[in-house]
Amino acid sequence: MCFVAELACVKPKIPNGFAIGPHDNTVYYSCNQNYKLFSKAWWGVAKCSNGKWSTLQECIEITECGETPDISNGRVASIDKQRATITCNEGYQAEINEIICDFGEWDLDERNYTNVCRRISEPCDPPPQVKNAVIELPYEREYDSGSQVVYKCSDNYKLGNDKAIRCLNGLWEEKKISCTPFCKELEDSKLNVEQSLRRGEYMNGDTIDYSCAHAEENEGTATCYEGKWNKTIECPG
Repeated sequence: MCFVAELACVKPKIPNGFAIGPHDNTVYYSCNQNYKLFSKAWWGVAKCSNGKWSTLQECIEITECGETPDISNGRVASIDKQRATITCNEGYQAEINEIICDFGEWDLDERNYTNVCRRISEPCDPPPQVKNAVIELPYEREYDSGSQVVYKCSDNYKLGNDKAIRCLNGLWEEKKISCTPFCKELEDSKLNVEQSLRRGEYMNGDTIDYSCAHAEENEGTATCYEGKWNKTIECPG
């Protein structure tokens, strides 16, 4: 059996900074005076894998802003080193659309990161329950206005014309979501079923005639009820 030795990494050069290590394929690095890491952390960590270091942050001047802040109910995206735009989630609106870099700090105009995006519509409580159905998205305690949930029926049930409802300013749309039971093909090796009667799905009350495969003159009728076939006679094996 042959073993291939993993390639080692050469100690990285950090422009305007320095690195310590490597120790156990890991280096720790920081920036010189008047510089800082892009993420604003004191130290960065990089690991060696097959001769290459994982992402190394750059050291930027202390007057630059670097990584944009995280805000509640929205996101910040930098345009350049001096400006960044604010985009709020659906149902929220930004009080300011752009922030600027002010001597190394993103200026939120005396606001904090939690109230830049304010709610402009009421959320909805969990959507109404539908018998024999679940919603496809994970359950949440509340849903933002404009969000939509899609229902999925259990096996042997089918949805009607409507399958989704939307939250509109605190209220769910009034739609008739329902799951109707149906029967699949009647499959039984003991039965002979007329080929012309096979349609794939049978609703409550639908009937089909059959004869016993291993007996003479034994005929019966199967009726679809709540997703199951009820037969008038049972054929011998």
